[in-house]
Amino acid sequence: MIFIALPMIWMNERKDVKIYKVITRGRDEVIEASCDDPQEENQYKLIHVQGETSTESQVADEMFGLVYNDVLKIKRSVEVYQWKEVVE
Repeated sequence: MIFIALPMIWMNERKDVKIYKVITRGRDEVIEASCDDPQEENQYKLIHVQGETSTESQVADEMFGLVYNDVLKIKRSVEVYQWKEVVE
């Protein structure tokens, strides 16, 4: 078991270090920007904006006949339950 566990621990720690490096690099390179005044110089850069997201078009779900305003996306989650009767 030790021969299997040690490489697994090493691979897990290596993955954590890679993730840590990516997060640290992102924190170092992120730029604060204004959402009201987009700049051409920020194109293809990692930026942080804060504001309200809105849309003028309606979002619809044709299957259920629902139409929403001021919504960007509808997510439908379906769950199916089955009753299995056991008779003795």
